[in-house]
Amino acid sequence: MKRFASRTLLLGLIVAQLLVFAPQPVMAQDPGLRGGLLHLWEETREEAGIRRFSGPAEVILVVINVVLALVAILATGVLIWAGISYVISLGNEEKIQTAKRMLLYSIIGLLIIGLAAVIVNVVLNLFIEGGGGEEGEEALRAVVNLLA
Repeated sequence: MKRFASRTLLLGLIVAQLLVFAPQPVMAQDPGLRGGLLHLWEETREEAGIRRFSGPAEVILVVINVVLALVAILATGVLIWAGISYVISLGNEEKIQTAKRMLLYSIIGLLIIGLAAVIVNVVLNLFIEGGGGEEGEEALRAVVNLLA
């Protein structure tokens, strides 16, 4: 048994050395990185169609859209859970009513989330594209002050 363990250990050490000391390509050998990593990031960003934010209104728009998407995913999960609860209620009237309420409220929630996304995108896009620059930011501040 000792002999098997020592052979296994020796074989493991040999494989580890081969992996550690195997030649690995490095980024300095790639002729496409002449401008450095920052240049590579800029090229990749442009090729992917990702643009820079032009002001706080665009940042707010992206944050609100991400939050609305996460809430919509949550509401969809509740909708699915309500459907499953309705199916497995086995005739229990209390569970059926709870599942029906969950279905109704999750559908209403999804509708509200959809309308909120449309309203937020329309309003903020008007500020971003229509007002442009400082005028758009001033209009956005005025709306925020109205709501506060």
